Amino acid sequence: MANLPEAMSSSATMLEHGVSHETTLAREVMIAMIEGCGGGAMLAMIAETALPEASHASSVTGLVGTSAVAGFLSTLFVKSLA
Repeated sequence: MANLPEAMSSSATMLEHGVSHETTLAREVMIAMIEGCGGGAMLAMIAETALPEASHASSVTGLVGTSAVAGFLSTLFVKSLA
């Protein structure tokens, strides 16, 4: 929520200069998607680095990182239900 005032002011400026509502919203959505992918990649990399034994024992490449991200997303989902 801390970035909301900044986003509102930049969106208002873009709208004043003739940028459409769709383009303004699309930019924000793309930024959120890129940051989300970057965060997921960082979480997977940290899991692969922090759990090297599990990573070496796994026969499937990337399984440890993918499992860590899936567990993290599951935790967020369950927490959002409460």
